[in-house]
Amino acid sequence: MGKSLRFAHPRYWLTWIGLTLLWTISWLPLPLIAMIGGGFGMLVYALHTSRRRIALRNIERCFVELSARQHRRIVRAHFRGVGRALFESGIAWWAPAWRLRRLVRIRGREHFEHARRDKRSIILLAPHFLGLDIGGMRVCMDTPVVSVFRHPD
Repeated sequence: MGKSLRFAHPRYWLTWIGLTLLWTISWLPLPLIAMIGGGFGMLVYALHTSRRRIALRNIERCFVELSARQHRRIVRAHFRGVGRALFESGIAWWAPAWRLRRLVRIRGREHFEHARRDKRSIILLAPHFLGLDIGGMRVCMDTPVVSVFRHPD
């Protein structure tokens, strides 16, 4: 198979189907994307027991003062958030600039602009991966920045 047809191989078909689905969903209204993503996150919560156990154990260690019920509530919210972030990443990848500008608000930009005027270096930190893609794309629209990402283990 030639190099140009390499990704047409059947082993990539699920990837193409997934990307097509993500692209299609990215054009839906944000509340609907959030609902679909949250539902997908709960499906992963229900089916991916090893990840659920790891998340629960981490939350138990961080919040020893909370009850078991509260721990489970936090973990479910996390899985819903991960599902949402997955489906909202399609917006970051394919949405036109006008949509990103409308959906993503930047607060505290005056601090950023002040540091740039003073020619100071700036480090922006984002929480783990939820919102990282869409926030980074939105910042890049107005400001030359470099993004560094480390794939989670």
